[in-house]
Amino acid sequence: MGVVNRGLLFLYTLFAGLVSLGVVLVYLQVLPERILLNEYQYLMHQWQTAGVAVFLFLVSLHLLICSVSIGGDKQKLSSKDIVLVKSQQGSVNVSLAAIREMVERIGDKVNGVHQAKAKILVEHKKDEDYLNVDIRTVVGHDKGIGGVSDDLKQQVEKFMQQVVGIQNCNITVSVQSITDGVNVKKKRVN
Repeated sequence: MGVVNRGLLFLYTLFAGLVSLGVVLVYLQVLPERILLNEYQYLMHQWQTAGVAVFLFLVSLHLLICSVSIGGDKQKLSSKDIVLVKSQQGSVNVSLAAIREMVERIGDKVNGVHQAKAKILVEHKKDEDYLNVDIRTVVGHDKGIGGVSDDLKQQVEKFMQQVVGIQNCNITVSVQSITDGVNVKKKRVN
């Protein structure tokens, strides 16, 4: 739900709460009946009353449609979320999330890497897309950091060239932590 819909829902709920509080006050006879009838007659002769009623009906209808709509903005990708890859049959849009997940899986498989988190940024320039891949790792102390970093860069570069088809890729590996624990690779259940 977007910011506008949340704001509408907040105002609508606040109004409904005040109306219900008014009904409770009328039921408990806190307000005299003479005053209520006078206010009712005044409100019924004002054009603003009809305007507010129409507005509340439209807000109700909009919120009802939002609540039953399937899908939404989660399925839509903006141009910042995709990379354009050229193939023999034309161009293909590849999600940055898919590339990020695959880079993290590759990082987890590299010997000496205990954990890998990737951040992918795309730069759209003229006819090609350039990727900046930032991989943050936790490595073990039993392997040399330089060797692990080089191995990880080679694996990711190979993936980018062979699978994704992107030659222009800037890969940065940064070590966030060095651990002395035993690296136990567990398979994830999806």
